[in-house]
Amino acid sequence: MAIHLELCKEQIENITGFLGYGNPVESVWFIGIEEGLGQATSEDAIINLSKRGQFKEIMDLREAHHRRLWNTGRLIDFDANPPFTPVWQWIAKIMCACSGNDWSEYLKSDLGRSDGETFLTELSPIPSRDTKESREWFKAFEDRCAELGARLDKQLENRKNALLRLLQEKRPRLAICYGDGKERSCNFARFFDLEWTLIGERIKKGSKHSCPFLLLPFFGQGQMKQSVLEEICKRNLIPVPSTWSYGKELGDFRCRS
Repeated sequence: MAIHLELCKEQIENITGFLGYGNPVESVWFIGIEEGLGQATSEDAIINLSKRGQFKEIMDLREAHHRRLWNTGRLIDFDANPPFTPVWQWIAKIMCACSGNDWSEYLKSDLGRSDGETFLTELSPIPSRDTKESREWFKAFEDRCAELGARLDKQLENRKNALLRLLQEKRPRLAICYGDGKERSCNFARFFDLEWTLIGERIKKGSKHSCPFLLLPFFGQGQMKQSVLEEICKRNLIPVPSTWSYGKELGDFRCRS
């Protein structure tokens, strides 16, 4: 069934211009293809789009979700029951892998926070549940833009340029792309103008950029494995939060005592 969006021009611009959650400055960036909707129902998704139309370019993860967005038919209470999506779980596990901190507590209190050490972003700001739905949502946004006398492709190109400027200006410690299938890895490579080199079990590094990049398996659908996490930790590829010492080459992260 076709989706029709009742969003005004400002809401469309805010949604398509959204850059991500957290702190982009000298942090660890996690980059997906598009934000998933988790267990949100179709009704939740429509409500949430209206709320997302009020987002600033960069939001604190808790502020964006807590008692603002809906999931499984109810308002999200981030303090009592945050949405533990597989993607967020793996990001928290990666950030805690070398520090020994509890990843579930990290997810609640540190992940994607404005004063934290992570920045969560996507190649596309248009959220969806799966590949099929992604096309439907994209078409709905495209149609709504046309109704408002705007072009979605132009807005997405502006957003891409803004994200690339942010990357250049804020100099992340590391950027981790997740989704190593052929199509997704090519999407990441084109977006950031880099090449991938295999360095371990489903681990690739990026070149041709001022920021070191890693490409890992998708963080959902059972793709990411504990063995991959153990290898990137053993290779010292993960900056340890709050104790970073950063060298010039990828892999030259060392923990200060």
